[in-house]
Amino acid sequence: MTRSTFTLALDTFSDAPLQAQIADRLVADIRRGRLLPGARLPGSRTLAAGLGVHRNTVIAALDGLIAEGWLTTRAG
Repeated sequence: MTRSTFTLALDTFSDAPLQAQIADRLVADIRRGRLLPGARLPGSRTLAAGLGVHRNTVIAALDGLIAEGWLTTRAG
């Protein structure tokens, strides 16, 4: 998957916080094999702009997934 084709669908009518929705969608994509080991995600600014959410929301979701071991970071 290229970063330009990366999409997540959020439910703005859901009671679930956007941060949790982002994290849940990413974990689901990992489990389905849509996100493969070593795949690069878009940057937090790009992802936030594409989802129409604040960058801090994306960062909080990503930080949680890093802490849980779902994602890793590397210096770019």
